[in-house]
Amino acid sequence: GLFHPTVAVQGIRDLLGTNEFRYTKTYNGAPLAHGFSTVPASVDPNGFGNQGIDPNIQSPDIYQYNLTLERELPGDVGLRVSYIGSTMRKLLVDRDYNTLPASTTFFNPEDPADYARLPFPLYGYYMDRVQNTGSGQFHAAQLELVRRWKGGLALNIAYTLAHSDSNAPDSGNSSLGVVQFDPYDIEKDRGPDPNMVKHRVVANATWDVPVGHGRTHGANMPGWANSLFGGWTVSALFQARSGNNLTPFFSSFYTTSPWNTGKPLDGLGNFFCCAWRPDQVSDPNEGGSREAFFNQAAYALPADGKLGNAKKGSLLGPGTWVVNFAFYKDLVARQKFRLQLSALLDNAFNHPQFFVGYGDGFAQLDSFLIDGDANNGSTGVLGADTIANKEGFAPGRVFRIGLRATF
Repeated sequence: GLFHPTVAVQGIRDLLGTNEFRYTKTYNGAPLAHGFSTVPASVDPNGFGNQGIDPNIQSPDIYQYNLTLERELPGDVGLRVSYIGSTMRKLLVDRDYNTLPASTTFFNPEDPADYARLPFPLYGYYMDRVQNTGSGQFHAAQLELVRRWKGGLALNIAYTLAHSDSNAPDSGNSSLGVVQFDPYDIEKDRGPDPNMVKHRVVANATWDVPVGHGRTHGANMPGWANSLFGGWTVSALFQARSGNNLTPFFSSFYTTSPWNTGKPLDGLGNFFCCAWRPDQVSDPNEGGSREAFFNQAAYALPADGKLGNAKKGSLLGPGTWVVNFAFYKDLVARQKFRLQLSALLDNAFNHPQFFVGYGDGFAQLDSFLIDGDANNGSTGVLGADTIANKEGFAPGRVFRIGLRATF
């Protein structure tokens, strides 16, 4: 299939419907006859800018395709093996046009001569344009076993292995395109989609426990015993996944920097400013404790005049698994009336659930890289602010009991 995502329409519409200049300057006190000559022309580079759209902008193209093989196996089991692919072209990217390539030539924003080195010195630092320069690729393999309901048992198990790669991975600002980190090299943004995890397993089963009146065992048990032990149905759900793809960053050097780009760059792709990427000198994903989930010593400040080499999505967040159980039993079943007792156990094993948002303090390295402190209480720490489950499962064990009447 060929698809054209419409998520960008709102952002582009807003830009087309407003003044292209992001900031305005007002001068008071000048007589009308000399309104344009009494005040010297000046531009504050931090207080003036504009934003535009490539006049030849097009809707991105998303090509989706799949191939599936299905086979019936003994025991009323079905096997499905699938390949799912997606090719993305003309993705929207928001590129800064008024910055300098990283270099060792010092840039002083207070020096008019330095400011004049910008490509468009009359327009201030904030000058960006949305254009179709992004591309990406997605591959996934799926394996599924299904046993449809028969003999009081149904079962479904599915595993997905996925990989995504793009020079404009979605980072939460897709309505205007991903902000390009290095305006002179879009490939520095190549990496996986933040929320496209590599491994995922989902399994669910429903079983009529074969004990009680009308079932294989205990058909003649006393009524009191059947009320307690007979006629139960059990359902279970298991899900496990690997961690999401995070981007390491630090946010200092706002006015001047050792990289002399003219303004702070956005290494995350969604802030338009002030998120540098470090150098990666070793593997940060060694697996650690809740207090030090990744190795901060795997990162270093980039050398003067060079942007950091840490890739987007190169830091793995915490994976997780969860198990839910449900127990059902009909207390009353007469003609069209049924009264059902249910007992639900969410996150039955009380396994900790963690989810780290993209761009959160978990991956922010200012304290370690600049102050030499790896124990600031937030970087790499799975604390209370990271307790969550993206799929909506309970972060802790929850027991619920209820009655349901149908008639």
